[in-house]
This record gives sequence, structure tokens and C-alpha cells, in this order.
Amino acid sequence: MKRLFPALVLVTAACSQDITGPKFASVADLSGRWNLAGLVLVGVPDSSKRLDVRARFGLSATLSISPGGRAVITATAQGNEFADTAALALYADTLTYTRANSYSVVYILRGSGQSMTWTAVQTNDSFDLDGDGTPDVAREIDTWQRF
Repeated sequence: MKRLFPALVLVTAACSQDITGPKFASVADLSGRWNLAGLVLVGVPDSSKRLDVRARFGLSATLSISPGGRAVITATAQGNEFADTAALALYADTLTYTRANSYSVVYILRGSGQSMTWTAVQTNDSFDLDGDGTPDVAREIDTWQRF
């Protein structure tokens, strides 16, 4: 679960997202409080393999972003509370989430105004998406709604 948290550490189908580019021009545009609306792991290259992390682990999370790019995520999953602090950097449609220990996750950012989707650039092979006992290569997609 801790591996997921930044991507939280935190994925709603990426194909349904606006692909014309970001509507957020700067990290300051992201400032405010956000609620995690979805966290899904999607198989690569087989996107029919999916794991709804929110449903599976009873995950709820909020994200607070300062105009300067400081991000604080607080989450609860299976009765356990987590917190994470990071620095955000935005360049065009690329959002970088860098934790205090210098671990970074790079996302493609889509959305505008009241909602945003972070699609991880990196893939991860630590999750069994289809229950067959074999880890699958997956990409994380986080969907956030502004409070």
C-alpha cells in the first residue's frame, strides 16, 4: 500500500481524458484542496486489466496544494492513516511529485478548474491486477476533484 501512496503515491480510464493539453498553466493554478475521486492501476499493454485501488482498499484521501507547490496528502486505507509531503513542479503537461526523500513520480496532468487527472509516466510491476497470482505491469491514474 505504501508503494501506491505517492501516486496517490498515490487511475478512471485515461482514454476518456482531454488529450489536447493541460488547462493548468502553473502549480499555483493547482493550489487548494482536492479529494481523491479515483485511483486505478491499468495494465500495460493490456488496459483491460484494472485494479480499482480505492474500492479494493477502502482508500480515501485529500490533497492540499499551496501556491508555491507544497503538497500534503492525507489518506486512510483499511483503517490505517497515512500522510505524505512533497514538492510539485509543473512544466507544460508534466507534473513531478518529489517526496522529502527525493523519490519522484512523474505524471501527465490533464484537467481544468475543478478536476484533474494524474497519469503516471512510469510503470510498476508489483501488482496482480487480474488475480492470477502473477504481477502485472501497470500504470497508475489518479483522479482528483477540487473541494
